Amino acid sequence: MLTSLLSVAPAAEAARKSKQPATLADLAGRSVPVQRGEAIVSDAGQAARSYEEFLRIADADPALRGQALRRLGDLRLAEAEALAAGGEAQSAGAVDAARQAVAAYRQLLDEQPAYAGADAVLYQLARALDHGDEPDAALATLERLVREHPRSDHCAEAEFRRGEAFFSAAR
Repeated sequence: MLTSLLSVAPAAEAARKSKQPATLADLAGRSVPVQRGEAIVSDAGQAARSYEEFLRIADADPALRGQALRRLGDLRLAEAEALAAGGEAQSAGAVDAARQAVAAYRQLLDEQPAYAGADAVLYQLARALDHGDEPDAALATLERLVREHPRSDHCAEAEFRRGEAFFSAAR
């Protein structure tokens, strides 16, 4: 009888362990085969299209929508900056990309006025407006950032950019 109980004990312990949730420690004994060869190429355009597709889902989680809008805006702003750096030939594309970024940031702020990173979104929105040839709207956005989020990490940069705009306009 004792031997039959001893043979059941390891099985009972294994069953008990299987009911426990997995932890990071469980990964220590595992190995993952890594295949070398083809490099993964980052495609910002494809990523932006994926976010746009996600945003068409009517009942998407609002927190995920906020993240998708923010990332879409950031991708479009980066595209605008890259095109603007490419020279005059790409300036129309840069303005278009900037306007897409503006649309994403504005949609985020409209849908989620209490968004946790609203100060960063306002700062990015001002940058996108600058690239979209809307300097007055960019300045108004920087003023809104400073007024609504006076303790933001972006305030000093916003004040500097406001001063720079006033200086350039001889105001």
